[in-house]
Amino acid sequence: MAHPFMLATLKKSVAADPSSTLSSWGHLILRVSVGLMIFYIHGWHKLEGGIAYLQNGTPWRLVEEVAGMHFPSPVASAFAATIVQFVCAPLLALGLLTQLNAAMLTGTLSVAILQNILAGRDPQLAILYVLVMGSMIFLGGGRFSLDARLFHAGIARLS
Repeated sequence: MAHPFMLATLKKSVAADPSSTLSSWGHLILRVSVGLMIFYIHGWHKLEGGIAYLQNGTPWRLVEEVAGMHFPSPVASAFAATIVQFVCAPLLALGLLTQLNAAMLTGTLSVAILQNILAGRDPQLAILYVLVMGSMIFLGGGRFSLDARLFHAGIARLS
């Protein structure tokens, strides 16, 4: 059961501007959940595979697929994609430099769409990520983000 004070505060904020408050919460949930999914499911696991590849020579499917796409320097390209997903996704979840991180993730995940198609896999998840990241480029971090806290607060003080 929610605390009565929390319920009263939520009712006041929704009553003041229901669409803004609810959309801000929706924006937060979407940004954090997608950022953490990309970080954990894609960035973390790709980084583990890349480290095993460097340390033990364990086959790394990502390098093989990047080489199959005829990208220059497949190992460097695979690590670049991995680092973008490993670093940019948690920053996106925090809402720090959201538009820049979303743009970098959009580029990386757009290549993932092509990679999935060429490998005969379903590209739906990569397409969904690209659509969300493309939206984040335009939406920014939102009200509940480090961007809003760090940058918009500073702009408001200067006005």
